[in-house]
Amino acid sequence: MVVLSATAADLLFPRWLSTRLLAQKDQYVPHPSYVGFEGWYTRIQDESAGLSIILIFCSLGDSTPSGTPRKHYFHFSVTPIGDSSTIEPVEFHLFPDDLQHIVDSLPDPETGLQSYTLNIPNIGSFTVEPKTQRYNLTVPCGESSSEHWKVSINITDRVPLSQEHPLLSTPHSMTLSRLETLLPLHWAIFSTGSKADYDVKHIGTDGVAHMEKNWGALFPTGWTWCQAFGASSHDPTQTFGDHRDNATRDCVAIAGGVLALGQKAYLIHYKDSGDAWRPRYERSIHPSYSAKDHESTENSGPNDKQHINWTFRPLWTLILALPYPVGIPRFKISRKDPMAKKPSLFNTFDSSAGRGSTLTFNFSVFGLPALSLMILYAVIQFSPFGSMHETFTYDERSGFGRLQLSAATLNRRILIDAQSESRPATLNSQVQPRWLALHCPMPGGHATREYESFTARATIRAYRRQWRFGWPRWVEIRNVEFEHAALEFGGLYAAIA
Repeated sequence: MVVLSATAADLLFPRWLSTRLLAQKDQYVPHPSYVGFEGWYTRIQDESAGLSIILIFCSLGDSTPSGTPRKHYFHFSVTPIGDSSTIEPVEFHLFPDDLQHIVDSLPDPETGLQSYTLNIPNIGSFTVEPKTQRYNLTVPCGESSSEHWKVSINITDRVPLSQEHPLLSTPHSMTLSRLETLLPLHWAIFSTGSKADYDVKHIGTDGVAHMEKNWGALFPTGWTWCQAFGASSHDPTQTFGDHRDNATRDCVAIAGGVLALGQKAYLIHYKDSGDAWRPRYERSIHPSYSAKDHESTENSGPNDKQHINWTFRPLWTLILALPYPVGIPRFKISRKDPMAKKPSLFNTFDSSAGRGSTLTFNFSVFGLPALSLMILYAVIQFSPFGSMHETFTYDERSGFGRLQLSAATLNRRILIDAQSESRPATLNSQVQPRWLALHCPMPGGHATREYESFTARATIRAYRRQWRFGWPRWVEIRNVEFEHAALEFGGLYAAIA
């Protein structure tokens, strides 16, 4: 049951039309039935206990035929993330006959958030209120087993993506979040670092929670996703069990992939308060941009230690695609723009390196990003509005996955390298990272198409453009690492092994 409050638009338009033309303010609340799917994702990380907890509620829209198998999906898992963890991994994948979306109250006058409940009969519920979110579940261990897992989670102290627009907490901006029916997919981040008190069977302690929601017409054909927590910048020695100031906790969240016909786009959010930032020696983390091409962190000014709350979104992070000319062989080539000031946009890719990039051109005009061109998988990819590059590797057999991104606007640049643990010596090695297989909403029902690891390491390097004697230069203002990052490859991105 979904009860929607009346709006002024109802005086001018009928309900079925106004709900399509005017977006609801609270992006996390259940949407009207015309959406193709919507899913809620919560990740809780407890560093002291050495574990990561994942909960997912997902449903296909009402337009999906009633007889579609696996129309609803519930996932619960506990995964060890540290060497000191003594727990065994456990995961549950359930496909209930019904997943009820119950919205029975008006938005809160103080916060604007709307209370609602996601309920699965005979299993439990996820209740969202303005100041707290609660999970109360009894998860069966199997169809033939009488054993159950008791799950009780209380999440408070929400940290929205945007303090200015906390209801429209979506990386693709407040404006685009209102275009509900014009965009195929939406990504709403409810909280970047809430406090989570939990009791899962015999484990009872607390951690930090990331909460988000995906909804739209259709899930993409290929995508990557990464999310990581850092220690609170208010106190660099703070542990994850201490939540005195989650609002200053560093974090990174990335999502992107294939849109249609080979076109790609990314949404990148990086937050760093800078209070506890310390300069580090430079080291190259991305093959496209060597560390020596940038100014040292030790030469940056005092303003660079201030708060960072950056979001990179299309059009800057849009990658268009054209068919690769038939008959032209693939080969190793590199090109350096002689007019470019440091950092020199210089790339080298080898066609022998699996099915990766074989030809990359990067152009700049007076040091400003103008055009990048990359040949990938027999497709010419180019970023016409800025500088956007993507390199990824995923091989579940060897337990290795890596995502490398670089994005730049006129005044900001970010380089990201997220990779799972080092590649094991043999395929039978017992130390290889564990990838969790998850189900995604597809037109024919939920199916296994994505894989997640919670033991990845993400390195972030951020740059700000400065002008010296009328000439631009990039100055590195952050070089940080996140441990136990969540890294995901799905669809076409998981089919390259």
